Amino acid sequence: MQSIERSLVDSELESQAIEMALEGWDQASARQRQSRAQCGVRALRTEVLSFLLGGISFRELSRQLGRSDLLADFCRVRELDGIRRISKSSLERCSKLFGEEQVRGL
Repeated sequence: MQSIERSLVDSELESQAIEMALEGWDQASARQRQSRAQCGVRALRTEVLSFLLGGISFRELSRQLGRSDLLADFCRVRELDGIRRISKSSLERCSKLFGEEQVRGL
């Protein structure tokens, strides 16, 4: 997982995901922009993980994230008080954050 994580950062995919997530959010508050940027990173990482796990369903991905601190850390869903934002619905919303044109641009 560390090599994949390093690749996402070194290739600047994470930075691009943040930029795309913030498109059109110029007038938002700093807190809203920070939350949106974090959502962009989560969206990228959960999509990468889903692909690596063979395109599993959102329900199964949610289960896997809930069972594994390693996977939860990779997807940035583990916080001090536990693993958060991993419901099937949350993961599905994350997957729709970027449009097809944006994904092709990566």
